[in-house]
Amino acid sequence: MLHSFAFEYTVIGISLAISTLAYFLIAGKDESFVNWSTSSFVLAVGQRYLFQTTYIYYFSQAGGSRYAYIFTYTLYALSSLAGALAYCYLKPLRLPSVAEGREDDYGRVAWFCLVLGCLLYSPILIKFHQYILSPRRIYELTRTGYGVWFLSSVFFANIALVFFLFIKRKKLRGSVLFVSIIAIQAYLHGSKGMMFGYVYIWILYRIYILHKRVGLVKALIACSLLGSLIIGIFALFANTANLQILGRSLSAYDDGTRNAMLVIDDPHEDRSYGRILFEGEFYARVPRQIVPSKPKDFGSFELAHKYNPAQYRNDEGTASFDIGTIYADFGPGSLIFSCLGSIMTAWLLAAYSRDLNKNATPERFMIFLFLAGVSVIPLGGVWLLPETILLAAAIRYMRRFRLIRQETVVMAPPLSAEGR
Repeated sequence: MLHSFAFEYTVIGISLAISTLAYFLIAGKDESFVNWSTSSFVLAVGQRYLFQTTYIYYFSQAGGSRYAYIFTYTLYALSSLAGALAYCYLKPLRLPSVAEGREDDYGRVAWFCLVLGCLLYSPILIKFHQYILSPRRIYELTRTGYGVWFLSSVFFANIALVFFLFIKRKKLRGSVLFVSIIAIQAYLHGSKGMMFGYVYIWILYRIYILHKRVGLVKALIACSLLGSLIIGIFALFANTANLQILGRSLSAYDDGTRNAMLVIDDPHEDRSYGRILFEGEFYARVPRQIVPSKPKDFGSFELAHKYNPAQYRNDEGTASFDIGTIYADFGPGSLIFSCLGSIMTAWLLAAYSRDLNKNATPERFMIFLFLAGVSVIPLGGVWLLPETILLAAAIRYMRRFRLIRQETVVMAPPLSAEGR
């Protein structure tokens, strides 16, 4: 008997409407329809909403019980709405001021970090040279045991890009060469997130540092281009020209929502009360080269071992469990924890968004990037705000003691306080 899936589509539609309302609240606050929440909103619309409905259409499977749908999509909607309300209506935290009227010349630093990132990745390219034309395979083969080289390379490339953006007097040839090298490096890493992250860092720089407001029409065009870029990156690494196969691949890519529903619907899943969260935060920070006895099934890997053992045994990365990770820890209480986390993040974002109007420095921009969902420290699934603040402090120390050469420039006028 053919199931209509009307209930699932209704739940998804209501959740999407609330998330869209939250996005419009943030757009009104920042007076720009492209803002810090654009990336998370576009990805959520794609992965959690469009891909899921496409998956139901292609495979005629809901992927979870009605309770799982209600809980999952209620959490998506309420956490986004709570964050938007906090960003718009809570009084922002006042950050310590820094010296104004001066700006750093980061050209040498940007190039040094980019070259260093390339050098750190070269041992991996040498070892897996036969897969240079199939970089996604390199990405899969280096998921275990190569984290120091892989992640260090990405880290310095991210730092290089931030420094490069803050160069005011860019030359055309140098800019083309820099962007070409960083694009090639991102491709050779085989990481879709790395390529997308570079584009989003540039977008946020234009919005919050150069104060470029984007209206609704331009935002729709930008989001369409962003969506096309995401699909293009998938096609680039999927090596397929068949649109139907690509559509099925994209719809199946949102395994995070369905994996979360597996955890929610499991009657035998015992609550861990924070253990999975703690293990993910602790062991992800410990390099395996330093601690060879580091377990492989810590944190969300434990869920992968239980619910997706085939992929776990292949050691080609762990399937996403989205909110299933926090649900395994706290059960229905994860709804409260998720909303509180969104509120705290949005409150800090409001503080740094206002601060960047007057104190537009690379180190504070890096903290803002992390809060907006783009971390310059490439450790996925880890709350790296303390490390990002320490990194920002180190850069601030170099600027203060002139370890980075400075020159006097005229700062761009900040946005008006209206809507902030």
